[in-house]
Amino acid sequence: MKIFDKLKNIIAQIREDQEINDQERSFIERNAAYWRKYHGTSLEQKKSKYVLIDYELNPFVLVSNMSLGSIIAHEHKAAKLILLPHPLKRKMREIIASYQDCLILCKKDYWYFFKLLFCLIPALKIFSQLKTPDDILNLEMNGVKVGDKIYDTILARHSLASINKLDMVVFWAIWQTLEYANFMARVADLYTIDSAVFAHNMLVAGGVPFNILLGRNVEIFLRSGSRNLTLRKVRNINQANVHTITPERKYLDYILKNHKEEVLRATEKYMLARFENEVDGLPVSLAFTKMKKTYTSRQDFAQNFQLDVNKKNIFVMLHAFNDGPHYFEFLIFKDYGQWFLETLEIAKEMKDVNWIFKEHPGANYYQTNLNLEKIFESLNEKHIVYLGMNANFNARSIQYVADGLVTCRGTAGIEFATTGVPCVLGGDSFYSDHGFTIEPKNREEYRQALEGLKSGKRLSAEQMEMAKIFMYTYGEMIVSENYYFCPSARDFHVSHELPKTFWTDAAELLEDKHAERLNHLISQMKFFINNEKYLQYVDLDVYGYMRGAVEGAGDSVLSSR
Repeated sequence: MKIFDKLKNIIAQIREDQEINDQERSFIERNAAYWRKYHGTSLEQKKSKYVLIDYELNPFVLVSNMSLGSIIAHEHKAAKLILLPHPLKRKMREIIASYQDCLILCKKDYWYFFKLLFCLIPALKIFSQLKTPDDILNLEMNGVKVGDKIYDTILARHSLASINKLDMVVFWAIWQTLEYANFMARVADLYTIDSAVFAHNMLVAGGVPFNILLGRNVEIFLRSGSRNLTLRKVRNINQANVHTITPERKYLDYILKNHKEEVLRATEKYMLARFENEVDGLPVSLAFTKMKKTYTSRQDFAQNFQLDVNKKNIFVMLHAFNDGPHYFEFLIFKDYGQWFLETLEIAKEMKDVNWIFKEHPGANYYQTNLNLEKIFESLNEKHIVYLGMNANFNARSIQYVADGLVTCRGTAGIEFATTGVPCVLGGDSFYSDHGFTIEPKNREEYRQALEGLKSGKRLSAEQMEMAKIFMYTYGEMIVSENYYFCPSARDFHVSHELPKTFWTDAAELLEDKHAERLNHLISQMKFFINNEKYLQYVDLDVYGYMRGAVEGAGDSVLSSR
């Protein structure tokens, strides 16, 4: 019965991929007309180079990637190269083709089985050389590192918190990745790729082509979001683990030197709105929901969770265990699962403080084989408390009741640094190396750092200032709310649910009545694309005072309207 149901789902999906409804047809027609007019006579010119655009199934991401890629292609006088998963997606082929001048290739074409078979012996050789699951992380293919992408893909696909054995699951992932890496290398050999657009550089799907192109010094425009765009340029393999939301250091330095007080005031308002759950974003809305209790009294908190009020409170902010633990280069532990288990062992031994292990608010979306409820139910430690995601506890309470935080790279480390709570990191984060976090480099230093949290010493005023400026720059300034080629939607819709009117809304954005704002947006994008020293996008209409940090912005087309 399960096999029959699965077959029915596959057939339904194939039919969905083939059929184009009225909304989608209307978008295709309007979109084609818009981009034909935009590209003008350049459509008739023969192109010898390409902008590779990463395909994404999510329509919000697809529309954002394709529109940005079209602007880049126009500026670089290039055609567009898009890689579809397989040749059956007729609907997506037509939507993509409406952006004009597109060459569509399929990752899994009709020869895929034979190409996969060709990689069998090399994959077996790679697999046989592995001694432990840790060795996966060091794998390279076609001259670039891919082991971290393979490891994290296995975790995501199979709902694992850790890889603890070398089995057929690992071999299959290596085999598939080898074929994909070879495919990407052939594409890079056959086509002159001038630049590329990616929405993420995680897992095998995005990370392998991203790394292969970077290894060939292809400039990549790495973006995230939809209407709320973040965008940066990445140019070499040493930047392979860069995150779109990490502010350029020169932006932070410029603010500290020229606009510190102004940004600090803005940060206070922003953080108040964030803690009040008035900032869009699924993790924020789950962590700071007003439906849960906020503790402002240490005594009230200790009494409610049966803790010793005279002990310091250390919060361990658990991760979504299979959500890309190797996104950044350095991690003391093999993965988030190992980090949690080893930290729990340390907590058992350190009985002179209260340990509060808080489940990630979005854990429902990243389920794994690690049963936290069972692990903590089996403990008989009065100084350790587990707060599941359904616990009646608003994370805003942390600023009032915590003496220290522990995470590998979670957002809580920067959020509560703005309130003076020190944080120990278990690896590199998008906010590490800025002076307001404690950053051990090995297990021994990590344990010592946890011991150090017992002092209860808060961050200095200078550290809090840096944390606030970083928080505002990452949370607000480098996130543009005005990418008008994509419909606006709350983060939940972008991640998990497509609004029924999406394609109608996307078509409406291209109507003539919106021409002025689209033209202005394009002028902003063109300035970013063509300015060699402009590496991370800032909406200079909104943050005009940042013109001094962006060379050439003062007398450009971006002058205030």
